[in-house]
Amino acid sequence: MRSRVSLVGRHDHGIRRARLRIPHLDGRAESVPESVLRVEFVLRGLHPVPQLEVFDGDRFVARLDLAFEEAKVAVECDGGWHADPTQAKHDRVRRDRLRALGWTVIVVTNDRLRDHLDEVMAEVAAALGVRSGVAA
Repeated sequence: MRSRVSLVGRHDHGIRRARLRIPHLDGRAESVPESVLRVEFVLRGLHPVPQLEVFDGDRFVARLDLAFEEAKVAVECDGGWHADPTQAKHDRVRRDRLRALGWTVIVVTNDRLRDHLDEVMAEVAAALGVRSGVAA
């Protein structure tokens, strides 16, 4: 049985931020950075779909980390292993296929997520055609 972490009565660093974000967690995320990014979108009024599968007719193209399907905007969270030459080539081919289908692909590395979150949010908002931080 899984134990639940209680935040009741805690006052350590970052606890307020955690309390605000916990109700927005979604079990479909496949990594912590995906969860962090999705929750930050939701707090700004944007609601991406986690793990959206994209097809070209009957042919599978990709499963996107986060997607705004109607606008065809994909947000991909790339950890360090994406720097591996074989993985980088696979990613490039996959993203080229998505772009050929009309998708805008925005790549968010761990460094961008940690150090440039507001820029990432502004880039996605621009791709969606909304003001940064405001849902359409």
